[in-house]
Amino acid sequence: MDLGYISTEIGPWIRSGLRLIHFAGIVLGVGSATLLDLIIFRFVLTRRVDINSIHIIIFASYIIMTGLVLLWISGIGFFGYYWWYDPVKIDNPKLVAKIIIVTILTINAFFVHSMVIPQIKGQVGLNFGTHLLTGLPFVHSFLLTFIGTVSAISWYIPLILGIVPQFNNTIPFEIILAGYAMLILSVNVIIQIAMVIMRYGI
Repeated sequence: MDLGYISTEIGPWIRSGLRLIHFAGIVLGVGSATLLDLIIFRFVLTRRVDINSIHIIIFASYIIMTGLVLLWISGIGFFGYYWWYDPVKIDNPKLVAKIIIVTILTINAFFVHSMVIPQIKGQVGLNFGTHLLTGLPFVHSFLLTFIGTVSAISWYIPLILGIVPQFNNTIPFEIILAGYAMLILSVNVIIQIAMVIMRYGI
């Protein structure tokens, strides 16, 4: 039995399966993170916290976790695939950037479950119909909005990196991560300015 021939034959099938898992993770994560952020944004703008939306947020958060698991499975699988079939692609700086960003997403997901969701649940019982961030210190409000911003942006960046082939072996991962960090910082500055305007009526 020619193992080399068998390996060559099943290689494309392995890659297709990994791509399917990867895209499924991206779709679940991007869609759920966008839905979650839009609902929270509505809370901030309309000053209305309702129990039905809380259930949607919790459900979306578990879908996001499922997306993360799929990304890690496919990511580890792709490294194994490239190591066996195409070692040159392991050195692609885009892959390094994606791994770091997915790691940040994973850490951020922990804070979403440990800080953001409990805070929203608490607001339903204490401040129904009021501003989501009412009564919170500035630092606490900043952390909640920062976590939400990191979640939204960190899902879209891997999507962009995956669908734009021009990033392959052309841009150092340090540049990609620097642009990613600047985007998060810029969006947070805009959000914080908007929150100050809303809070103090400037």
